[in-house]
Order: sequence, then structure tokens, then C-alpha cells
Amino acid sequence: MTIGEKIKYVRKLYHMSSAELAERTGMHPVSIRKYESNKMVPQSAQIERLAAAFHLSPAIFSGLTDMRFDFQYSGDCLGMLIMLYTSGALIINGERDEKSILKKETVKFTVSPLLQKFLQFSEKDKALSFEDVNVLIKDNDTLDRFIFWEFMYNRRDELYDAYMEEETKENEEAFKQICNDYDEIEMNTFLQGRLRDIVM
Repeated sequence: MTIGEKIKYVRKLYHMSSAELAERTGMHPVSIRKYESNKMVPQSAQIERLAAAFHLSPAIFSGLTDMRFDFQYSGDCLGMLIMLYTSGALIINGERDEKSILKKETVKFTVSPLLQKFLQFSEKDKALSFEDVNVLIKDNDTLDRFIFWEFMYNRRDELYDAYMEEETKENEEAFKQICNDYDEIEMNTFLQGRLRDIVM
């Protein structure tokens, strides 16, 4: 199925009209129709908005197996951590400074209690509670990059909220700039470790 066919399929499962989907996403109804008829392909920002309208992960449209990771590169490891964090599978814990940036020495992840229904951790046949399991980033460069990414991710959300509250030209420009910066950071995150191989 194309992305457009998937959007239409899910929309019908939810008994939602294309006009209602347009309203929920803030998109123009013509855009929804063009996506569904494969005349236009939604970009990642639109896919996120469409998925959010159904309270689903964007993977419903982009495909669960489309993400490919090669864990010999630090960017792939960081990408996987980001994906698990943004999906809610991992919860971040740590102290923050006055700018709300995570303090490096305090960062750790716990596994979401929602996964207890499906997963069990054990050590030599002894069950471990989810509270006993922490995920730590031991590579300093990867940890630094995650902290910076998380700060930019939260900043993007803050500026989006500010723009939605007051749609001024200034707020729009600030939001556009942070989106561009964030996209660049995300791309560089996945390229981390690969650039040397590409250049060589």
C-alpha cells in the first residue's frame, strides 16, 4: 500500500470523513484528498500530524520495518534510543540545569511500565521489576548528542505551542527556524559515524 492508501484505509477504519481528518490535522481538505489519491506525498511533519489525529505512531504510515539500523555506527544507536524515547517505551530521568538542559551525570532511562503487560526482564531466571532496570548511555559523545537533541526537541515543542497561542509573524519565524535547526540536528544524528566512511 502507498502512504496515501494507508491514510485512507485508517481514516475509514475510524469512520472519519476526509473533511473531519483535515479539521483534526489543521490541513486543507484538498491536501488530504491529494494524499489519499497519491497526487501528493506527505512529508514527515504531515505524517506526524496525520498519525496524531488517530492517536497512532507515524510508523502506521511509514511502515514498521522501514527503519534500518546498522549498530556499528553511533548515529544508529542514538536513533534507536530517540525512537524508543519519543514512542514512550523509554522514560528519561535526570536533573536539569537553569536552561532545562539535562545534567549529563544524572541521565538514565527507565522502561515504561506500560510494557509490563508484554515484557519481562530477568536475570538468571529471576524476574526483575521494571524499577530495577535502568538504561544508561555509556558513550560520552552519544550522551552529549542525546542531551542536545532532547533540548532541541523540547524547544521545538515550546515554540510550536507559543505559535499556536499567538500566531504572530515573529512566533512563526522562530518556529520555522527551530524546525530547520531540529531537522538538521536529526539528520546529523543519523549520519554520526557514517560521514567518515562516506568521505573515505
